[in-house]
Amino acid sequence: MDDENDIARSRHNLIGKLNDVLSTFRELDSFVKVHLLKNYCLSLYDCELWDLRHASVENICKSWRSALKSAWGLPSMCRSSVLEIVTDVLPLYDLICLRVLLFTKRCLSSDSDVVRYVASYGIQYGRMSSIHASNIQFCCERFLQNQNELLGKTFDKTHVYVACLNRRDTESYCRAACVLELLMVIYSR
Repeated sequence: MDDENDIARSRHNLIGKLNDVLSTFRELDSFVKVHLLKNYCLSLYDCELWDLRHASVENICKSWRSALKSAWGLPSMCRSSVLEIVTDVLPLYDLICLRVLLFTKRCLSSDSDVVRYVASYGIQYGRMSSIHASNIQFCCERFLQNQNELLGKTFDKTHVYVACLNRRDTESYCRAACVLELLMVIYSR
């Protein structure tokens, strides 16, 4: 089973929403535009069922980063790590991973015995032949946590944010500070 068509459809819908928000609210402050982008464009229905290793997932993330750069008036060559710091927005890939984890946790604690059994079986015994188990393994690698920590009761968006902060380096913070200074000079005119 290939997620190509579903991911392409979601990317197309995302780009349409991003362009609508950016063109409709082009006169607003960058902070407001980013807030609107986050609230009106990130529906990404059924992304919880995608294979996170599929190459097309990165295409959606590129479209999202492009819109963030546009909202801030940043050049297209601006680094992703700098963009994350300037906009204070989690990478879309990490948000998709978080949705996958939360969906899996809901399945594992479902009131339905069938849903709970299928999810548990897929993760415990299906391993990499199960999309859920494969995605959990991907998230373990991405967030540097083991399966029990990711699927535990305390794992939430805060843990994802901390993992993203830990991936940042001093050079990215220095570059982001320079970009913010330049933006302040541009917007103060």
